[in-house]
Amino acid sequence: MIMKLMLRMRIVNQNMKFTNKRPQVESLPEVDDGKCPITCEFEKYRRHARIFKNPRKKHKVYDIFKMPCREGQVRKVKKPVGSYGGEATRINPGISRHIRFKRQLDHDNFDAINSKKPK
Repeated sequence: MIMKLMLRMRIVNQNMKFTNKRPQVESLPEVDDGKCPITCEFEKYRRHARIFKNPRKKHKVYDIFKMPCREGQVRKVKKPVGSYGGEATRINPGISRHIRFKRQLDHDNFDAINSKKPK
């Protein structure tokens, strides 16, 4: 929804630059209590204004549009395919972690090991 709003705003702004005309809103007939319903343009702006009143949402939207510009500077995050199989290019000490050695059970002597009682 945010992407559609931003794209629509961009198109409207480009059209206004070339024409220098503001979109005309048709006047709606008044209702019996003296108020008329809001137009589609006001409804769209209300959604847009609500998004940008929250600074976290505002910067999130701007960041979405700036990400394609930074593709050459920042490497994309690769999601792990399976279990860790080492680094694809080299050992990266910031990423790789040690794996604790697990005790191998000797299945042949398993009963003999468990039958010993500590004294």
